Amino acid sequence: GIALKKTFDFSKEGAEVITLTNSFNRFLALANAAPDLLTQLADAAHNTIPEFEMMSSTMTLVMGTTGQLRQELLAATPQLMEMAKASNKLNPALGTTTFLYESLARGIKRSAPLILDNLGVVIKVGEAYQTFADKMGLSVDGLSAVQKSQAVLAAALKAGVPLLEQAGRTTEAYTDTWHKLTTNIINSKNAFLSWLAEAVHPAIVATDVLVFGQQSILEGIEKVTFAVLDGSLAYDEYVKILNDTEAATKSSIFWVFDG
Repeated sequence: GIALKKTFDFSKEGAEVITLTNSFNRFLALANAAPDLLTQLADAAHNTIPEFEMMSSTMTLVMGTTGQLRQELLAATPQLMEMAKASNKLNPALGTTTFLYESLARGIKRSAPLILDNLGVVIKVGEAYQTFADKMGLSVDGLSAVQKSQAVLAAALKAGVPLLEQAGRTTEAYTDTWHKLTTNIINSKNAFLSWLAEAVHPAIVATDVLVFGQQSILEGIEKVTFAVLDGSLAYDEYVKILNDTEAATKSSIFWVFDG
């Protein structure tokens, strides 16, 4: 009982990992993004963030974006991750690298300089808009909301250069050794949970079918019980139906859990 429940719970976690991984890969394909983006992100974070966490954060980053902005955001994610890692190295009190990565994305999408400034990424939104407008041959008033986000993204990436220099041109931190160990453990665990989910999936599906079938069987037994009570079904025939039903049910349960 306990072992079966743990297997169910663990496989459910694995199913969530599989679902996110499939969604992430499908999204990369639809956006024509680099297929090795997850590897690039891991390298930028010096393998200190679990894959599941990076996929989830990146999906949150680009959620609600389309077209050119989505492509530019995805292409910039490794650099944004590196900037987040630098901010964390310079001042760990600001939050985890993942939190800072998500904050950078939020600041860019909302064109919110205060959020970026808190992370050490200093930009002037007005100048960013003007630079982008000049590049596009437009007036600042003619920029769309998407173009304004593109302008802030370009300015933020440029502002990230001095941030990396302050970090000593390397984002490696003393605590990375511990974070890498934790990341490796979580990645290995999630890989196992994914394998477990795929292994037990047929049994979960079959059990669901079995439960549905049991409801139909109970309804059938109720009908034949009324039939024998009102005399329309002979008692010995009724007993035979019950015995046959019991045997078939035991056989199906054995097939699901042992077959």
